[in-house]
Amino acid sequence: MSKKIKYTVWIVLAVILLALIFLVALNNKTAKFTGKNAAQNSGNIPAQKENQNPSVPANTSVQAGKVVAPTPVALPVYTKEVALEFMTDAEKKTKGLPADMKVQVLERSADGKVTAYKIIRKDSDIMTKYGD
Repeated sequence: MSKKIKYTVWIVLAVILLALIFLVALNNKTAKFTGKNAAQNSGNIPAQKENQNPSVPANTSVQAGKVVAPTPVALPVYTKEVALEFMTDAEKKTKGLPADMKVQVLERSADGKVTAYKIIRKDSDIMTKYGD
């Protein structure tokens, strides 16, 4: 192959590469402007609800083009004192838990069956308050 043909091939390849880069950049710019990515534009993925971005908390709103801070979420209040009680081996067996596992009982039903429990992996996992 002569030098002239090699240079021509390299120039054509460079132009094609630049054209592809330009098209990808243009597509990304369009996707940012419309709020959709290329996969959503092609119809492969259902579009998200308006103003819903996975990196932004769901309780954040956009008003007049400005992002408004999310509304605070109420944390649960633990009001019930929990007696320090652990499951017996028989209770663990009925729940399908290994006998050597340490399991704290948080609630029992009226007939004495365990309704809520917590697996204790380290001593700091033990709860002293629980509830609504």
